[in-house]
Amino acid sequence: MTVDLTAARVKSAGQLTSLSVSGGAIELVADLALHARAEITIEAPYRLLPQWPVVRACVVRKYPRGIAVEWCTYAPPCIVELLRAGVGADAPLLSRWAADPFG
Repeated sequence: MTVDLTAARVKSAGQLTSLSVSGGAIELVADLALHARAEITIEAPYRLLPQWPVVRACVVRKYPRGIAVEWCTYAPPCIVELLRAGVGADAPLLSRWAADPFG
């Protein structure tokens, strides 16, 4: 699922590759600092969410192909709706993110 990420002076598009109530993995080319605060606009299909939600997050891990984030608020309502719709059902568990979630 496509996302737009804004953090400090960085704006980047990326792909949400993993999703849970506590965070997600985003594949992108921008270089963000660890612990950077970000606003993530999730470009969800209209059938799932009538508006593109903006979720605040913190960068908790960096990988060669992307980042892992934790939501600033546990279980944001829009994330819960996406999970109920089955988005992220095949994604790796956050507890397994010691390895690169992109490869």
